[in-house]
Amino acid sequence: MANPTFVFCCGAECGIAVSGATPGVAKPHWDGVSGTGTGVVQTGVVHPGGGQRAFKFTTAANFRLLQTFAIGAGATAQVVRFFVYFDVLPSSGQVAIFSCEGANESSFGFDSVTGQFATRIQGNSWVSGGPAVVIGKWYRIDLKHTCGANPNTIDWQVDGAAQVQNSAGFGASTWNESRIGAGTNSGNNTSTLYIDELAISGTSGDYPIGDGRIIGYSPNADGTHSFNAGTFQYENSVNVLVGATDVFSHVDEAPLTSLADFIKQVVAQIDGVIDIAFPTSPETVDPRAVTVVAVHHSLTTPVTGQDCIMRLQQGGGSEDVYVGASWPDSSGLVQASATFNLAPLGGPWTLFQLSTCHIHWGQCDNVTGTPCLDAVMLEVEYPPGTVIRDAGAKSQYYNALIRM
Repeated sequence: MANPTFVFCCGAECGIAVSGATPGVAKPHWDGVSGTGTGVVQTGVVHPGGGQRAFKFTTAANFRLLQTFAIGAGATAQVVRFFVYFDVLPSSGQVAIFSCEGANESSFGFDSVTGQFATRIQGNSWVSGGPAVVIGKWYRIDLKHTCGANPNTIDWQVDGAAQVQNSAGFGASTWNESRIGAGTNSGNNTSTLYIDELAISGTSGDYPIGDGRIIGYSPNADGTHSFNAGTFQYENSVNVLVGATDVFSHVDEAPLTSLADFIKQVVAQIDGVIDIAFPTSPETVDPRAVTVVAVHHSLTTPVTGQDCIMRLQQGGGSEDVYVGASWPDSSGLVQASATFNLAPLGGPWTLFQLSTCHIHWGQCDNVTGTPCLDAVMLEVEYPPGTVIRDAGAKSQYYNALIRM
């Protein structure tokens, strides 16, 4: 069976639960939030077999993270997989956990009236199904929201068990947004839920994505840097030497939320790059997708746009995370994110290809604002069968479990 064609994967390993401004051609990991509730990344409750973080949404109103660029213009299907866990069930009404937005709307959530999961298309009533939901249990949710014809439909599964399709008579449309979190659609809901291992595809045939987990990899070594003397500096303005072996330790923060240390490009050089390596995966199955997540800032507001490049590099092959991205101001961290279903040298991902991938960053042609790379991470999606081991500092393998 072919791997799913993922457009977005996030196991919360990056630690980002805020909206990120769009830095030129680069795309933020999350590009919006909605509601007045609370959404955070925490380490206390995580899906067994995955990484060390999960999203937590506590709401008496609503709070959802928005993803509008990944699904792409003109998509008529969203295929989704995530795990959800309650430690406080909604007290009344319904809570939307995942929604597809466009001219029409399609939602999956929980109905406190029935005590079950439920789906809703546009403004229709919620339709419940599946098991009686209990606190303290992870549920795997697989969804397919389609809107390309009349009727619109929602196909869904709970822990691999197919539920009755929801179908409603609405005209053909397209999706342009995904929302994940805890959205109040009716009632005065007070609930606490956790979400992990989120994966999204825009390909109808990928349903159901099924079991899987997402592991975060932080840098653990330097590769072969290539730049002129004085092009890059550490945060303390000491020049980085082309033979440096400690650059990785300035961009390996996890979660990716700190401005404490970084690497900055202080001299324009369009062929100058730093080279960052990652730990070898100890897993036993090949990955299916790799999402690169990075955060940046500028020391000052650039006089004109400063165009930087980040690439996922493997030998003579490369994939652009972004080309020509600029950080428009110095007001805080700017996100960038890209998901790759194929390795830079071509073909599906293998463990060997993953272990030989590096990140190249720099090549800025304008450094008037002093562009800085604060942190970068690979969030890697694996199918069932992964053996999670502790591979040492900063490499983030947790919660030993074999799930076949």
